[in-house]
Amino acid sequence: MDDVACYKTVPETEDRTGTAAALLESGADWITFTSSSTVENFHARFDLPKILKQFPAMKLASIGPETTRALSVLGIAPNIEAREHTIEGLVKSLLQQKAVATQ
Repeated sequence: MDDVACYKTVPETEDRTGTAAALLESGADWITFTSSSTVENFHARFDLPKILKQFPAMKLASIGPETTRALSVLGIAPNIEAREHTIEGLVKSLLQQKAVATQ
C-alpha cells in the first residue's frame, strides 16, 4: 500500500488580517475544526480550554470522529459533529444547527 500525502496542515503564526487579535478580544460564535491537526495547531496557539472559559457562548463544530477525538484529548466535546465527514457535510450541519436555533 502506498502512502500519498494529499495535504499538509501548517500552523498559522502571523496575524496579517487581525483575526487572531479579534478572536482573543471578542471570541467567535463558532470555531470549525476540519482535522485533528487543526485542533492541535489551534490549541497550541490559543489554548482552546482557556479561550472557551473566556467566551463560554462560543461553540465548536467537528468534521468527524477523528477531529472529535482530538478535542476530547483536551477534555472538550464539540457542539456538533458532521454526519457526512466532508466540508459540505460540516457546512450542512452548521446550517441545520442555525435553523434549529432560530425556530
